[in-house]
Amino acid sequence: YLYAASNLIGNIELTGIDTGSSIIDKNRTRKELSNVEFILDDVLCKKINKKYSMIMCNGVAHHTGISLTKIIKRHSDLLEENGLYFIFVYGFGGFELKSWKFLQETVGKYPKEDVFNFWSNMINPLRVQGLMDHTYGVFYQTKRGDIECELKNNFSNFKKVKGIYGLDVTEEIYSNDDYFDVKCGSGNLRYIAYK
Repeated sequence: YLYAASNLIGNIELTGIDTGSSIIDKNRTRKELSNVEFILDDVLCKKINKKYSMIMCNGVAHHTGISLTKIIKRHSDLLEENGLYFIFVYGFGGFELKSWKFLQETVGKYPKEDVFNFWSNMINPLRVQGLMDHTYGVFYQTKRGDIECELKNNFSNFKKVKGIYGLDVTEEIYSNDDYFDVKCGSGNLRYIAYK
């Protein structure tokens, strides 16, 4: 996303946050990301003391174990007036989230390195990353009313984002699927909020 923003918008100040020092170190060496400041920190961005015009928390919050209330409040505090906030978290229920729990209870009992090497020989690297995140990482589910309440408490207004067909799993994309709630629960919850 940082690379895309840099290419699409041009000369802008970008900051990337991650808890993985190896990811930060690798990204700092990438020529195409040379204009990005990388900070080793968690989703609450405790090391940051400035304001931003936009913050994106895409598929991160539900993997942290930190309450959504704290995350959204902190991100709101880091936004300039009229700033934009994008957040994506897992919704609640459905077979998809049950399958992640199943992976944790079965495959998650094997050493990470062995599983990573096994999957890497068969699957696209981006899919391997997703499988590893869900098999060995924490994740929580969010009810639509809960996230919308937090957004209402911290932003002037917000809207739900439909998502992209083939990439996202949202009620809006699959409105003709009579079994969406069984398969996906409430689906992905994606929002743009305005400070």
